[in-house]
Amino acid sequence: MDIPYRPYEVGFQFNEGTRMAHAPKNHAGTLQQMRWADAVIAESQGWGHIVMPERPHDRRPEILTGPRGEPSDGLTPQERAQQRVRDAQAGGGTPAATPGPAVRKGRPAAP
Repeated sequence: MDIPYRPYEVGFQFNEGTRMAHAPKNHAGTLQQMRWADAVIAESQGWGHIVMPERPHDRRPEILTGPRGEPSDGLTPQERAQQRVRDAQAGGGTPAATPGPAVRKGRPAAP
């Protein structure tokens, strides 16, 4: 199966009065198409900025609204983890995140 090679093209907005070498003067300050690698180099040299094209995944609702299944308890993830540890300790069990006795190269730690 052959996958056709096609360079990833992005838009590049040149700064006012800036153009590529050997380009006509009317290209100064315009939006041009160029390969991504060339655009990164041009942006690092201060010629302008990259204008990324919209991709199909840019409009996924879960990206726009936040993660799915996020609890609405008003706690941060750290506070939620602390609550789970407290609940597990109050129930008499040990939480899964609590490490067991230290083991070193297959032998238990010295008392």
